[in-house]
Amino acid sequence: MESMTFERFLKPSRRGAVFALAVVSAILSSTAFADDNRKLPKIGELWFADSEIAAPWRDAFRQGLSELGYVDGRNATLVTRYARGDANEIPKLIGELIAQKVDVMFVSPRAIQAARKATKTIPIVSAGFSDPIAGGIAVSLARPGENFTGISWQSVDTSGKRLQLLLEVLPKIRRVALLFDSSDKESLLEVQGTRAAAASVNCAFREFGVRDSADFDRVFAAMKNDAPPALIITHSPLMVQNHERILRFVADIKIPVITESSDFTEQGALLSFGPHPYKGFKRAAYYVDRILKGAKPGDLPIEQPMVFELVVNQKTAKALGIKIPESIFLRADKVIK
Repeated sequence: MESMTFERFLKPSRRGAVFALAVVSAILSSTAFADDNRKLPKIGELWFADSEIAAPWRDAFRQGLSELGYVDGRNATLVTRYARGDANEIPKLIGELIAQKVDVMFVSPRAIQAARKATKTIPIVSAGFSDPIAGGIAVSLARPGENFTGISWQSVDTSGKRLQLLLEVLPKIRRVALLFDSSDKESLLEVQGTRAAAASVNCAFREFGVRDSADFDRVFAAMKNDAPPALIITHSPLMVQNHERILRFVADIKIPVITESSDFTEQGALLSFGPHPYKGFKRAAYYVDRILKGAKPGDLPIEQPMVFELVVNQKTAKALGIKIPESIFLRADKVIK
Protein backbone atom coordinates (compact mmCIF):
# COMPACT_ATOMS: atom_id res chain seq x y z
CA MET A 1 0.00 0.00 0.00
CA GLU A 2 1.34 3.37 -0.97
CA SER A 3 2.34 5.37 2.08
CA MET A 4 0.60 8.70 2.45
CA THR A 5 2.57 11.89 3.17
CA PHE A 6 1.19 14.48 5.56
CA GLU A 7 0.45 16.85 2.66
CA ARG A 8 -1.43 14.20 0.63
CA PHE A 9 -3.47 13.27 3.65
CA LEU A 10 -4.69 16.85 4.03
CA LYS A 11 -7.40 18.31 1.92
CA PRO A 12 -6.21 20.77 -0.77
CA SER A 13 -7.38 23.79 1.23
CA ARG A 14 -5.52 22.56 4.28
CA ARG A 15 -2.40 21.94 2.22
CA GLY A 16 -2.55 25.55 1.03
CA ALA A 17 -2.91 26.81 4.56
CA VAL A 18 0.09 24.79 5.70
CA PHE A 19 2.16 26.14 2.81
CA ALA A 20 1.15 29.73 3.60
CA LEU A 21 2.02 29.20 7.26
CA ALA A 22 5.43 27.86 6.28
CA VAL A 23 6.09 30.90 4.08
CA VAL A 24 5.08 33.33 6.85
CA SER A 25 7.25 31.45 9.33
CA ALA A 26 10.22 31.65 6.98
CA ILE A 27 9.71 35.38 6.49
CA LEU A 28 9.47 36.00 10.23
CA SER A 29 12.58 33.93 10.87
CA SER A 30 14.44 35.85 8.18
CA THR A 31 13.30 39.18 9.62
CA ALA A 32 14.32 38.19 13.12
CA PHE A 33 17.72 37.16 11.85
CA ALA A 34 18.09 40.47 10.06
CA ASP A 35 17.07 42.37 13.24
CA ASP A 36 19.61 40.45 15.27
CA ASN A 37 22.35 41.33 12.82
CA ARG A 38 21.47 44.87 11.88
CA LYS A 39 23.85 47.67 12.86
CA LEU A 40 22.83 49.07 16.21
CA PRO A 41 23.23 52.83 16.70
CA LYS A 42 26.48 53.46 18.55
CA ILE A 43 26.48 56.36 21.02
CA GLY A 44 29.75 57.58 22.50
CA GLU A 45 29.89 59.14 25.98
CA LEU A 46 32.84 61.13 27.34
CA TRP A 47 32.67 62.29 30.96
CA PHE A 48 35.31 64.53 32.51
CA ALA A 49 34.81 63.12 36.02
CA ASP A 50 35.28 59.54 37.12
CA SER A 51 32.45 57.02 37.00
CA GLU A 52 31.22 57.59 40.56
CA ILE A 53 31.11 61.37 40.42
CA ALA A 54 29.68 61.47 36.89
CA ALA A 55 26.91 59.02 37.82
CA PRO A 56 24.02 61.48 38.44
CA TRP A 57 24.59 63.31 35.14
CA ARG A 58 25.24 60.08 33.24
CA ASP A 59 22.12 58.45 34.69
CA ALA A 60 20.00 61.45 33.70
CA PHE A 61 21.30 61.28 30.13
CA ARG A 62 20.70 57.54 29.94
CA GLN A 63 17.22 57.90 31.39
CA GLY A 64 16.47 60.30 28.55
CA LEU A 65 17.79 57.76 26.05
CA SER A 66 15.74 54.98 27.61
CA GLU A 67 12.53 57.00 27.44
CA LEU A 68 13.20 57.50 23.74
CA GLY A 69 13.69 53.77 23.25
CA TYR A 70 17.49 53.41 23.36
CA VAL A 71 18.63 50.66 25.73
CA ASP A 72 22.28 49.71 25.86
CA GLY A 73 22.89 46.17 24.62
CA ARG A 74 19.38 45.74 23.29
CA ASN A 75 18.82 48.27 20.53
CA ALA A 76 21.79 50.58 21.01
CA THR A 77 25.44 50.38 21.97
CA LEU A 78 26.94 52.86 24.44
CA VAL A 79 30.69 53.39 24.33
CA THR A 80 31.68 55.20 27.54
CA ARG A 81 34.92 56.87 28.59
CA TYR A 82 35.91 58.77 31.75
CA ALA A 83 38.74 61.33 31.93
CA ARG A 84 38.81 61.01 35.75
CA GLY A 85 39.40 64.72 36.15
CA ASP A 86 42.46 64.80 33.88
CA ALA A 87 42.05 67.19 30.95
CA ASN A 88 45.16 65.73 29.32
CA GLU A 89 43.28 62.46 28.82
CA ILE A 90 40.51 64.04 26.76
CA PRO A 91 42.13 63.97 23.27
CA LYS A 92 43.10 60.31 23.68
CA LEU A 93 39.62 59.32 24.83
CA ILE A 94 37.99 61.20 21.97
CA GLY A 95 40.31 59.31 19.64
CA GLU A 96 39.08 56.05 21.14
CA LEU A 97 35.44 57.00 20.50
CA ILE A 98 36.27 57.91 16.91
CA ALA A 99 38.10 54.60 16.45
CA GLN A 100 34.98 52.83 17.72
CA LYS A 101 33.08 54.51 14.85
CA VAL A 102 30.36 55.98 17.05
CA ASP A 103 27.41 57.53 15.24
CA VAL A 104 27.18 60.45 17.68
CA MET A 105 29.21 61.69 20.66
CA PHE A 106 27.81 63.11 23.89
CA VAL A 107 30.69 64.87 25.63
CA SER A 108 31.43 66.85 28.78
CA PRO A 109 31.52 70.64 28.25
CA ARG A 110 35.23 70.43 29.07
CA ALA A 111 35.72 68.22 26.00
CA ILE A 112 33.74 70.19 23.39
CA GLN A 113 36.68 72.06 21.89
CA ALA A 114 38.86 68.95 21.70
CA ALA A 115 36.03 66.91 20.15
CA ARG A 116 35.35 69.53 17.48
CA LYS A 117 39.04 69.71 16.69
CA ALA A 118 39.24 65.92 16.35
CA THR A 119 36.28 65.44 14.00
CA LYS A 120 34.19 67.51 11.61
CA THR A 121 31.93 64.63 10.61
CA ILE A 122 30.79 62.83 13.78
CA PRO A 123 27.90 64.75 15.41
CA ILE A 124 28.72 66.18 18.85
CA VAL A 125 26.16 66.90 21.58
CA SER A 126 26.83 68.43 24.99
CA ALA A 127 24.94 69.89 27.94
CA GLY A 128 25.81 72.32 30.72
CA PHE A 129 28.10 74.61 28.73
CA SER A 130 27.92 78.36 29.27
CA ASP A 131 27.93 80.87 26.41
CA PRO A 132 28.39 78.89 23.17
CA ILE A 133 28.76 81.96 20.96
CA ALA A 134 31.26 83.87 23.11
CA GLY A 135 33.01 80.56 23.73
CA GLY A 136 33.47 80.04 20.00
CA ILE A 137 31.67 76.70 19.80
CA ALA A 138 28.56 77.87 17.92
CA VAL A 139 27.81 80.37 15.18
CA SER A 140 24.39 81.13 16.66
CA LEU A 141 21.87 79.60 19.03
CA ALA A 142 19.36 79.04 16.24
CA ARG A 143 21.85 77.35 13.92
CA PRO A 144 25.01 76.27 15.76
CA GLY A 145 26.69 75.18 12.51
CA GLU A 146 28.93 72.27 11.57
CA ASN A 147 28.62 69.17 13.77
CA PHE A 148 27.70 70.55 17.22
CA THR A 149 24.58 71.29 19.28
CA GLY A 150 23.17 70.81 22.79
CA ILE A 151 21.91 72.50 25.95
CA SER A 152 23.37 75.73 27.40
CA TRP A 153 23.20 76.68 31.09
CA GLN A 154 23.54 80.45 30.44
CA SER A 155 26.11 80.65 33.22
CA VAL A 156 27.45 84.02 32.09
CA ASP A 157 23.96 85.54 32.00
CA THR A 158 23.22 84.43 35.57
CA SER A 159 26.63 85.18 37.12
CA GLY A 160 25.58 88.69 38.17
CA LYS A 161 22.42 87.32 39.76
CA ARG A 162 24.45 84.99 41.98
CA LEU A 163 26.52 87.91 43.26
CA GLN A 164 23.33 89.90 43.84
CA LEU A 165 21.82 87.09 45.91
CA LEU A 166 25.00 86.73 47.95
CA LEU A 167 25.02 90.45 48.76
CA GLU A 168 21.32 90.30 49.65
CA VAL A 169 22.08 87.65 52.27
CA LEU A 170 25.27 89.42 53.43
CA PRO A 171 24.67 93.13 52.76
CA LYS A 172 27.62 94.32 54.83
CA ILE A 173 30.37 92.54 52.90
CA ARG A 174 32.32 94.52 50.34
CA ARG A 175 34.73 91.81 49.24
CA VAL A 176 34.17 88.42 47.63
CA ALA A 177 36.40 85.68 46.25
CA LEU A 178 35.84 83.58 43.13
CA LEU A 179 37.11 80.03 42.65
CA PHE A 180 37.25 78.90 39.02
CA ASP A 181 38.97 76.65 36.48
CA SER A 182 41.48 78.95 34.80
CA SER A 183 42.16 76.42 32.02
CA ASP A 184 38.50 76.33 30.97
CA LYS A 185 37.39 78.98 28.46
CA GLU A 186 33.77 78.65 29.59
CA SER A 187 34.74 79.43 33.20
CA LEU A 188 36.79 82.43 32.12
CA LEU A 189 33.71 83.90 30.48
CA GLU A 190 31.81 83.56 33.75
CA VAL A 191 34.69 85.20 35.60
CA GLN A 192 34.37 88.21 33.29
CA GLY A 193 30.65 88.43 33.96
CA THR A 194 31.08 88.22 37.73
CA ARG A 195 33.93 90.74 37.66
CA ALA A 196 31.76 93.24 35.81
CA ALA A 197 28.87 92.67 38.23
CA ALA A 198 31.18 93.22 41.23
CA ALA A 199 32.53 96.46 39.76
CA SER A 200 29.00 97.78 39.23
CA VAL A 201 28.25 97.53 42.98
CA ASN A 202 31.72 98.58 44.19
CA CYS A 203 32.51 95.14 45.56
CA ALA A 204 36.17 94.14 45.73
CA PHE A 205 36.82 90.96 43.80
CA ARG A 206 39.61 88.42 44.35
CA GLU A 207 40.13 85.65 41.80
CA PHE A 208 41.52 82.21 42.62
CA GLY A 209 42.13 80.05 39.56
CA VAL A 210 43.03 76.37 39.44
CA ARG A 211 44.18 74.47 36.36
CA ASP A 212 43.90 70.88 37.56
CA SER A 213 43.19 68.80 40.66
CA ALA A 214 46.77 69.12 41.91
CA ASP A 215 46.40 72.92 42.01
CA PHE A 216 43.78 73.07 44.76
CA ASP A 217 46.14 72.78 47.72
CA ARG A 218 48.10 75.83 46.56
CA VAL A 219 44.92 77.85 46.01
CA PHE A 220 43.40 76.77 49.32
CA ALA A 221 46.52 77.99 51.15
CA ALA A 222 46.32 81.36 49.39
CA MET A 223 42.61 81.64 50.08
CA LYS A 224 43.11 80.82 53.74
CA ASN A 225 45.61 83.67 54.05
CA ASP A 226 43.28 86.05 52.25
CA ALA A 227 40.31 85.05 54.46
CA PRO A 228 37.52 86.22 52.13
CA PRO A 229 34.14 86.83 53.82
CA ALA A 230 32.32 84.95 51.01
CA LEU A 231 33.11 82.75 48.02
CA ILE A 232 31.54 82.24 44.60
CA ILE A 233 32.37 78.95 42.86
CA THR A 234 31.97 78.71 39.10
CA HIS A 235 30.41 75.43 38.04
CA SER A 236 32.67 73.37 35.78
CA PRO A 237 33.69 69.72 35.33
CA LEU A 238 36.88 70.33 37.36
CA MET A 239 34.86 71.72 40.27
CA VAL A 240 32.47 68.77 40.10
CA GLN A 241 35.35 66.29 40.16
CA ASN A 242 36.76 68.00 43.29
CA HIS A 243 33.53 69.06 44.99
CA GLU A 244 34.09 67.06 48.18
CA ARG A 245 37.48 68.58 48.97
CA ILE A 246 36.21 72.06 48.08
CA LEU A 247 33.25 71.79 50.44
CA ARG A 248 35.44 70.34 53.21
CA PHE A 249 37.79 73.30 52.85
CA VAL A 250 35.10 76.00 53.00
CA ALA A 251 33.50 74.24 55.98
CA ASP A 252 36.87 74.27 57.78
CA ILE A 253 37.45 77.99 57.23
CA LYS A 254 33.75 78.75 57.74
CA ILE A 255 32.94 80.93 54.75
CA PRO A 256 29.58 81.08 52.93
CA VAL A 257 29.49 79.82 49.34
CA ILE A 258 27.17 80.44 46.42
CA THR A 259 27.36 78.45 43.22
CA GLU A 260 25.35 77.59 40.14
CA SER A 261 24.53 73.94 40.83
CA SER A 262 22.17 72.84 43.60
CA ASP A 263 24.34 69.73 44.00
CA PHE A 264 26.83 71.87 45.93
CA THR A 265 24.08 73.37 48.10
CA GLU A 266 22.70 69.92 48.89
CA GLN A 267 26.15 69.05 50.23
CA GLY A 268 26.92 72.19 52.21
CA ALA A 269 27.11 75.37 50.13
CA LEU A 270 24.92 78.20 51.41
CA LEU A 271 23.10 79.13 48.18
CA SER A 272 22.80 78.12 44.56
CA PHE A 273 21.09 79.75 41.62
CA GLY A 274 20.96 78.11 38.20
CA PRO A 275 19.14 75.52 36.12
CA HIS A 276 18.33 72.10 37.52
CA PRO A 277 21.64 70.20 37.29
CA TYR A 278 20.26 67.05 35.65
CA LYS A 279 17.32 68.10 33.48
CA GLY A 280 19.53 69.44 30.71
CA PHE A 281 21.47 66.19 30.55
CA LYS A 282 18.27 64.21 30.25
CA ARG A 283 17.06 66.60 27.54
CA ALA A 284 20.32 66.09 25.62
CA ALA A 285 19.09 62.60 24.73
CA TYR A 286 16.48 64.28 22.51
CA TYR A 287 19.29 65.70 20.37
CA VAL A 288 20.97 62.32 20.09
CA ASP A 289 17.66 60.81 18.98
CA ARG A 290 17.08 63.49 16.36
CA ILE A 291 20.58 63.06 14.96
CA LEU A 292 20.28 59.27 14.80
CA LYS A 293 17.06 59.78 12.85
CA GLY A 294 18.83 61.92 10.27
CA ALA A 295 18.86 65.50 11.55
CA LYS A 296 22.03 67.57 11.11
CA PRO A 297 23.40 68.78 14.46
CA GLY A 298 24.26 72.21 13.09
CA ASP A 299 20.59 72.73 12.19
CA LEU A 300 19.28 71.88 15.69
CA PRO A 301 18.93 75.04 17.81
CA ILE A 302 20.83 75.17 21.09
CA GLU A 303 18.32 75.20 23.92
CA GLN A 304 18.58 77.42 26.97
CA PRO A 305 16.88 76.78 30.33
CA MET A 306 13.59 78.55 30.92
CA VAL A 307 13.56 77.95 34.68
CA PHE A 308 16.27 78.76 37.24
CA GLU A 309 16.20 77.41 40.78
CA LEU A 310 17.17 79.18 43.97
CA VAL A 311 18.18 76.67 46.65
CA VAL A 312 19.03 77.65 50.24
CA ASN A 313 20.81 75.49 52.79
CA GLN A 314 19.36 76.68 56.10
CA LYS A 315 21.42 74.11 57.98
CA THR A 316 24.63 75.70 56.67
CA ALA A 317 23.31 79.19 57.43
CA LYS A 318 22.75 78.24 61.08
CA ALA A 319 26.23 76.67 61.32
CA LEU A 320 27.75 79.91 60.01
CA GLY A 321 25.54 82.17 62.15
CA ILE A 322 23.91 83.74 59.08
CA LYS A 323 20.30 84.92 59.17
CA ILE A 324 18.71 84.33 55.77
CA PRO A 325 16.37 87.24 54.85
CA GLU A 326 12.71 86.41 54.48
CA SER A 327 12.86 87.80 50.95
CA ILE A 328 15.22 84.96 50.01
CA PHE A 329 13.05 82.30 51.62
CA LEU A 330 9.99 83.59 49.76
CA ARG A 331 11.77 83.17 46.42
CA ALA A 332 13.52 79.90 47.21
CA ASP A 333 12.50 76.85 45.21
CA LYS A 334 13.96 74.59 47.88
CA VAL A 335 15.14 75.06 51.47
CA ILE A 336 17.43 72.42 52.95
CA LYS A 337 16.83 72.14 56.72
